[in-house]
Amino acid sequence: MTYSKDINKIPYRPYIDGLRGVAVIAVVLYHAKLLAVTGGFIGVDVFFVISGFLITSVIVRDIRGGTFTLLGFWERRVRRIIPALFVVIFCSIIAAAVLMLYPPDYLLFGNAVIAQSVFTSNMLFMLTDNYFNQSSSFSPLLHTWSLSVEEQFYIFFPFIFVLCVWLARRSRIIPWLRSVRARIISSDLWEGRRILLATVIVFAVASFLLNIWFVDAAPGAVLKIPFFPNTIYWRTQYATAGFYLLTTRAWELALGIVIALYTIRIQSTILAEVTGFAGIIAIVASAFLFNDGTAFPGIAALLPTLGAVAVIVANEHRSTMSGKFFSYPTLIWFGLISYSLYLWHWPLFVFANLASPTPLSKIAMAGLIAGAVVIAWLSYRFVETPFRKKTLIRKRSMVFLFGFAALALLAVSGFLIDKSSSATNRIPPAAKNMLLASHGNVPWGAECFQKPGDTSVYGGLCRIGYTNATTKPTFMVWGDSHADALVPLFELLGLTYHTQGVVFDDADCVPIEGVHQTPPAAGCDAENAFALQYIKDNNIKNIILVARWSYYVEGGQRGLHTAFITDSNSPSTSSAEAEIVFERNFTTKVQELSREARAIYIVEQVPEQFKFDTRDAFYRAVHSGRDIQSLAISTKDNEAYQALPHLVIASLATLPGVHIIDPATILCKTDGLCELEGGGRLIYRDEDHLSTAGAMVLEPLFTPVFERMGLEK
Repeated sequence: MTYSKDINKIPYRPYIDGLRGVAVIAVVLYHAKLLAVTGGFIGVDVFFVISGFLITSVIVRDIRGGTFTLLGFWERRVRRIIPALFVVIFCSIIAAAVLMLYPPDYLLFGNAVIAQSVFTSNMLFMLTDNYFNQSSSFSPLLHTWSLSVEEQFYIFFPFIFVLCVWLARRSRIIPWLRSVRARIISSDLWEGRRILLATVIVFAVASFLLNIWFVDAAPGAVLKIPFFPNTIYWRTQYATAGFYLLTTRAWELALGIVIALYTIRIQSTILAEVTGFAGIIAIVASAFLFNDGTAFPGIAALLPTLGAVAVIVANEHRSTMSGKFFSYPTLIWFGLISYSLYLWHWPLFVFANLASPTPLSKIAMAGLIAGAVVIAWLSYRFVETPFRKKTLIRKRSMVFLFGFAALALLAVSGFLIDKSSSATNRIPPAAKNMLLASHGNVPWGAECFQKPGDTSVYGGLCRIGYTNATTKPTFMVWGDSHADALVPLFELLGLTYHTQGVVFDDADCVPIEGVHQTPPAAGCDAENAFALQYIKDNNIKNIILVARWSYYVEGGQRGLHTAFITDSNSPSTSSAEAEIVFERNFTTKVQELSREARAIYIVEQVPEQFKFDTRDAFYRAVHSGRDIQSLAISTKDNEAYQALPHLVIASLATLPGVHIIDPATILCKTDGLCELEGGGRLIYRDEDHLSTAGAMVLEPLFTPVFERMGLEK
């Protein structure tokens, strides 16, 4: 790094502010869905590289000058981060109280306020939100996940740096650590930087490999955290954890740290120009080529992060055309307000969408961007700058007191929101009716929605029905999340007819041995093998198979290739291929169970309600002031969607002991609609899962089954 004569000064780098400007513009355009910037989320990755570089440069400067203290470092971070963040969240709390009426969203918002007050919102969203899911567009503080990552970095990294310098001082007796520097401070810093550089590289490699494992190698695996109850994170997948956690993002910050510690001087002017230009191309290409379907961060994040590294390295010791591009006054200006713009734009988008009775047009989104820019400038001018330049609070003790008080106030506000999130007095009558109709419209509780565990032990299985200690299981429920949705009904019928059952179900686990989606959900092969072994070892005579069959063959309403099942290492590329896999494997397994004189009950998939969304219906009721009738799928469309798996399932009806149960016989009317409501209650909890009330609607279909099992005892 090139220092001025005063070692306490770092030269201003206009290209860094310009790079910040490009990064925040990319993020804003991505969130606004404008100008085809489908991968604009990479702006955050560029920010991480810049943060690692600048923070390390500041610490090196202060240690060289003998002025570094942990309190001094954190004081600057409080001045930089807390004031604008507090104002944004406080304003969001007010807006949420007026506009965010859907109770589940309001509850999550309150939790997010609490989490961000202790710099852990990234962990909250890891447990509750996939960043790229549609539901995330209703979370005003979703974007604070990246702030939490940086804040966690600010807490831990200075300790590591100081520890490395301390080790350098303590290790002077070791010859290979001796410094050739004359000054004590310079010597300590030089040796400390060498130790830190080695440490950072080790951690960076480990973080990058963990990132690759979580996002690219095993994205569908379920996260397991030692010493934590799995009820907290039981459905968090590796891919989601890889997106949000510091441990899988640290390598991006580390790239900036490394180029700050080990300054690379490019001697060739041509090479510097090429490097800077390559950096621009990498960042721009990422912003336009990536999209919500890109496995990210993963290996894909190398493109924008190395692009940022290239820009910094190319311009740190010489002037290049890329540096002049990023030094353009407009980009610098956006870079200066980038923090405030990042904070303000997303809540503005979310609350504007909540307030609008119809989806916002592109012109409206452009207007919101203009508004966000104006608000961001005001925030930069009247909130950020006065605190950073110490014109408002001068004493360090008062800065920490302000920071603590601001965060404590946010935490208390979050708790109050949590307590009031279930109140309905502020909800208009029509929308309140919608809530009443959807009461209980949630998963049964996932008591059985888990993998059995140790395949050598049967005692940990989920048992339902008449679970008297002397009663042995007579039936098995085997399937995916659709099986879990029907467990409340099977529990009731098991109690009624004094029969006990065991449950094998989990998300995305197709109840067919050797069959999986792409990528395969972790543990499903072991679970299926366990289920088959349990059937044989315990002579289970009644097997109820429940799954989202059509989704695995058709790929849902969007024809997702990742949903298509396969029985090899090669993914299926079409519904036709998935159907062949389904027929080949499912038919074989059902035939095998049939030959063993078992009763097999194949439950066809419940109709998928492609246009059903509880939140959407709720807000339409809010805006219209009248009851909203959600649009149900027609019987004809349901039959067409389920045609391929239905043909396979129907062909098995002639086998001894095989019984086909079709929920559509109750849920759908001939030449009519497949109903969403029953008895004034919603019977779906989302587009393809029945609610508990919906499961009970199917009781007439399963009562004969359990009567028969009751007589067999």
